Amino acid sequence: MRPGLRDVINNVPVSWIEDDVFKILIDGRAYLLAVTCGNEFAGFAILAPDGDDFSGVKEMLIWETWVKPGYPDLMEAILPYIEDRARGLGFAGLVFHTSRKGWERAAPRLGFRERSRVYVKPLVG
Repeated sequence: MRPGLRDVINNVPVSWIEDDVFKILIDGRAYLLAVTCGNEFAGFAILAPDGDDFSGVKEMLIWETWVKPGYPDLMEAILPYIEDRARGLGFAGLVFHTSRKGWERAAPRLGFRERSRVYVKPLVG
């Protein structure tokens, strides 16, 4: 899993380090879904509870995913399992955040709709 986390860190802006991920998994604040194809490790998804403090709606955050090269449709393949798991745990929906433009086309195909966009203006240097 560590090489996948390094790949994520190197390719998208993140605010965490590898050990942060292991800590939240050990603490039980997130779930790890390791994906195999046959007997080979193909990727992972890290899922975490998320929600709206005002409405009380609980959602499952698909926090990070990584796919080993050669397994391009991993999200499509594991999404039904993630949906069933989230429903079983009492979550009302799934949510994910991304800075990758390709998800603008892929997300609707998987049943997601855009809820918001986030813009950041750094105030330091």
